[in-house]
Amino acid sequence: MGSPDYISLSEAHALGYGHPNTLRKHINSGELPARRTRRSFEVSRADLDAWSAPVPVSGSPDDLLAAAKRVAAAFPPRTPELEDAAKVLGRSTLGAYLRVTLPLMAPGVGAGALLVMLTVIKELPATLMLRPTGFDTLATRLWTYTSNESFAAAAPFAVLLVLLACIPTGMMVHRLLKEVR
Repeated sequence: MGSPDYISLSEAHALGYGHPNTLRKHINSGELPARRTRRSFEVSRADLDAWSAPVPVSGSPDDLLAAAKRVAAAFPPRTPELEDAAKVLGRSTLGAYLRVTLPLMAPGVGAGALLVMLTVIKELPATLMLRPTGFDTLATRLWTYTSNESFAAAAPFAVLLVLLACIPTGMMVHRLLKEVR
């Protein structure tokens, strides 16, 4: 029996910190401090809170990688036994992939797509460098008006940018709340 400050990996999973196998992987890599018990590990609530703190996404590759790792931590690792079971039950390789693997991948892929969408919507430097001449995006319009101090003209673009960012954020929060319940 652990102390009140420490919880088992199963309890951490029940509280929404990630799948026990994923937590174990981060413990073994040294990213998440833990103490060994007879059969498993115990982690402190403070360490879990620090490890799972929100990652600010500024658009840099390191930030996106960190955010993707946090999203992936919520899902159990893929096991080939599930596909093998589907094949034993008569599915073809493609059928097993479509009926087993793809549904397991869908939440992670969807969350990753939403994170990329958020980053792309607010990305200005890449847009300024790569856009064709005379082509304006939401971010460039907002930047143009605010750099000219035309805040009234920039307001609709800013509101639209915030509303567009609320859609994927709301979808992710809704999914997380549904999983916690």
